[in-house]
Amino acid sequence: MRILTAHNYYHYPGGEDVVFAQERSLLERHGHEVFIYERSNDELESRSLLPRILGAAASVWSRTTYSEFSQLLRRLSPDVVHVHNTFLAMSPSVFSACKDARIPVVHTIHNYRLLCANSAFFRNGGPCEKCAGGNRWHGIANGCYRSSRVATSIATSTIAYNWQRGTWTDGIDRYIAPSHFVREKLISAGLPGERITVKPHFVEPDPGIIDRRENYAVFVGRLSPEKGTTIMLKAWQKLGDVPLRIVGDGPERTELEALCRQEKLNVQFTGKLPRTKVLQYLQRARLLVFPSITYESFGMGIIEAFACGVPVVASDHGAMRELVQHGHTGLRFRPMDVDDLARSVSKLWSDEELLAQTGHNARQEFERRYTAEANYRALIEIYEGVQNAHRPPAAVTIPAAA
Repeated sequence: MRILTAHNYYHYPGGEDVVFAQERSLLERHGHEVFIYERSNDELESRSLLPRILGAAASVWSRTTYSEFSQLLRRLSPDVVHVHNTFLAMSPSVFSACKDARIPVVHTIHNYRLLCANSAFFRNGGPCEKCAGGNRWHGIANGCYRSSRVATSIATSTIAYNWQRGTWTDGIDRYIAPSHFVREKLISAGLPGERITVKPHFVEPDPGIIDRRENYAVFVGRLSPEKGTTIMLKAWQKLGDVPLRIVGDGPERTELEALCRQEKLNVQFTGKLPRTKVLQYLQRARLLVFPSITYESFGMGIIEAFACGVPVVASDHGAMRELVQHGHTGLRFRPMDVDDLARSVSKLWSDEELLAQTGHNARQEFERRYTAEANYRALIEIYEGVQNAHRPPAAVTIPAAA
């Protein structure tokens, strides 16, 4: 199969980039011809102020991108196009190019960008869905994207214009949602449910399980308010001598390190590490803490922990509610509840039998749902489905957690 994949990189690397690269590698390994169209928001960052503003404004629907992508489609004649992120430099005009060329297009949804200017349903320290119903003035008034009303206006214009134009409803043959939670949000916003398939992400290479665990819990991720790191450390003040390793970096790191020094917490910061090192920290940990305040659309850290046979303590909302089966692959706690988080960590940490059983179950869950091969089969089914519109792809779902 000839597959053209498209992705727009943000200024800072993220999980979307990992998924894009892994799927490309997976398809190539199975003998498909994979072509790539890449853009980066660094294209805008490198410009002076006025050209940067004009370039950002073109993100609503870029004629330049439409022309460039249309030429690429004529030259390559792909069987299917798979688009990941289009914000900011690329723009949604790639979907119009596919539609006009009558080439089926699949779009993976990585966040809530179609419904929310900052893509995270997060404002003032907690979840916010005020714009999800279509009234996006709330986001502009609050400057939800980059704390700027101007930047938010551009992001909101991209969303609103393409809803009005029919890009989201008529210009995409199949959406891939990484979780049921995301799928339901998209349907509530007006997207046709029959064109949204739930396909989770995957872990590759498989890190496997090691025999020797070390005596620590681990957090992996960006150190920023929406990830719940401050709440986690407040919980750690109640946990005595439970060691915690924090793997990652971000804007809150200095503040969090100061809190740990002040409270004399048993916490170590590793900073940002290569993925191989991150997986090594996971393999040796007793449990992973995943305290996100925001509605995560998925949770790569969770399934990476599962691959290592490590149970997870996670917030009980968003995709985490689907991924972590309470009492089976870990424990869930009330979001933003310091006491409930501390109780959950303490329960799993101190119960060796529960810890071993949930870790065993986590590995089984990975082998059943989150391997590269399971993902490949699901992805090809989707591609074949959009090529043959009369034959919809088989449902690829994660059942709701108990």
